[in-house]
Amino acid sequence: MGFGLLLVAATLSIGVAAGALSSGVAAALTVAVAVAAIGLAIVAISELVVRVRGRMAAIGSQLAVGAGGATLVGGVGVWLLAGLDADAFGAPAVLASVLLCVAVLVTRTAYVIGMAVGADVDRLCDGLMAVGTGDLDVRLDTVGGDQVARLAEAGNRMIDQLMLRAAERDEAERTRQALLRAIVDQLRERAAERDAAEEHRKELVVGVSHDLRTPLTSLQLLVSAIRDDMASRQERAEYADQMLAHIASLTQLTEQVFEFSRLEAGDLGGLRVRMSIVEVVRETVDRARPSAAARDIRLEIDVQPRLPAVEVAPDRLARVLQNLLQNALAHTPPDGRVRVAVRSAQAAVEVEVSDTGSGIAASERERIFEPFFRGGASAARTGPGTGLGLAISRAIVEAHGGRIWVAAAARGTTIRFVLPSAGEAPAALDRD
Repeated sequence: MGFGLLLVAATLSIGVAAGALSSGVAAALTVAVAVAAIGLAIVAISELVVRVRGRMAAIGSQLAVGAGGATLVGGVGVWLLAGLDADAFGAPAVLASVLLCVAVLVTRTAYVIGMAVGADVDRLCDGLMAVGTGDLDVRLDTVGGDQVARLAEAGNRMIDQLMLRAAERDEAERTRQALLRAIVDQLRERAAERDAAEEHRKELVVGVSHDLRTPLTSLQLLVSAIRDDMASRQERAEYADQMLAHIASLTQLTEQVFEFSRLEAGDLGGLRVRMSIVEVVRETVDRARPSAAARDIRLEIDVQPRLPAVEVAPDRLARVLQNLLQNALAHTPPDGRVRVAVRSAQAAVEVEVSDTGSGIAASERERIFEPFFRGGASAARTGPGTGLGLAISRAIVEAHGGRIWVAAAARGTTIRFVLPSAGEAPAALDRD
């Protein structure tokens, strides 16, 4: 606006000078008033167009309205003033100077409108440059409603698309990273499982080697004594009995190692049937009664009525009960008691074998199911056992989807295992 007023003042000076030279002071004043009125009207039109250009849909419309309006106002103004005061505006110099002033002001109007459009273009360029450097928070805003504004709107849509693509790319990268972490974790788990399996294999080899060494050494000595005729007839008969006992021990160890290996490989053996567990429990307990009577141990059984059916391999279940009863009887002193209890628990059947022996040290309760582990006090009580009985029992129970553990007991040892009732998922089994 200030530049427009300055331009009006300049053109006014030109008009006054031309009027003074042509027709005197009075004419100069008339020319000055006319030029001032026309100039101010043209400046007002240019400023109005700049303010309302946001409502115009095209740059050409803005220029046409601004420049055309200024030209029209200037032409009409000159024509009216010339008709009102022909003497003042009749001189060629005055008329030429007034027309020159109008032309300058019209040019100024076009310039102002062009600068406004140029400012929008500059803001648009700055925003696009920022987007090019990776700043997607930029919004492209313009004052007008013309083609530049539509270009800015298209640019904003482009930025939104870029932001969406960036978000999708970031999400894909996060997914890829998560997948890589999952793969690495799985590889670590596989490596840990492989290391554990290798360690387990080594322990199994060490355990078997240890249990083989004693009977093999004894057999070698006994055979050497018989071969070298270093024993009497009676001693040879005793040696033969000892050799048969060692061979039986080796046979038992070999069978249990093969059985444990099959179970570890997932081969349960035996056909699973849907049945009540009571019959298998009673038969196994009855087979153990002569051994209990020989040790002067009371063998009791307590079975809850109306137990749910289970799906088991009967001979495998009998093997678990047999192992637990053998351990309980071996660890219970004379006049002691071994009790077998069967009850329903959380959509499962729970079997408990308890004794009144010396019990198991708390530090060994989590290890008694490991292959060849005998523990401190139990090693002396176990005698010639292989140390695989409880490991085999755990493998059989877990192959049926159950759990087995050492339960807390005020006296002696209590071992419990649970089997899911027929149709129940293993996840329903909880440890007490």
